Amino acid sequence: MLVVDASVLIKCYLPEIYSEECLRLLNRELPTKTCEYALNQIGASLWKRSRSGEVKVSDAKRILRSLARLPIEFVPTSVLAEAALELSSFSGRTFYEALYLVLALREETALITADHRWHALLATGKLKTYVDFVADVNIRLDREPLTV
Repeated sequence: MLVVDASVLIKCYLPEIYSEECLRLLNRELPTKTCEYALNQIGASLWKRSRSGEVKVSDAKRILRSLARLPIEFVPTSVLAEAALELSSFSGRTFYEALYLVLALREETALITADHRWHALLATGKLKTYVDFVADVNIRLDREPLTV
């Protein structure tokens, strides 16, 4: 089981650093989940990029439609909210960050991110064992594929 954040998903559609690693990860066809909130983050990112002219609005809409067709389970915020509030209260992480972490904890796996800054923040704290960087995951999976 993979749990990914919005950074992994958006990089599959927009050419950025680590886009190739994100595509490789999702092309492994392993069961994958993310928070429903990821759609909010991706929508906001696409809006910002369309306003700056980096992405056409028609392409942004195509990306959102494509996300809905991915074989990824988008877990409702309502299922994670109470535990996320508790986690954010004692960990110092934001509520939306805690949504992803709670999902990973429930699935007994690490959260996979392509956000290098966020990974670096978490990698030195109490939650370091619950977050993994997309490039590192691919290296490990190339050596020892997950069994489903």
